[in-house]
Amino acid sequence: MAAVNALTGNYDEAISLFQKIAARQPENPDAYFYVACVFAKQGKKSQALRWLRKAVKRGYHNPQA
Repeated sequence: MAAVNALTGNYDEAISLFQKIAARQPENPDAYFYVACVFAKQGKKSQALRWLRKAVKRGYHNPQA
């Protein structure tokens, strides 16, 4: 549901759901990355960067970047 909300522009709900996933699975870097992506879509760069750092700290990496 979080991804559907993000794709349909319901960003606040998407962030809330992805944050709940991150809280339940604190070592899952993807949840943190998706929160960062949604914040970035909203133009909230500082929040996006903060969550991206959390994702990287937990092992997120993108070999295509």
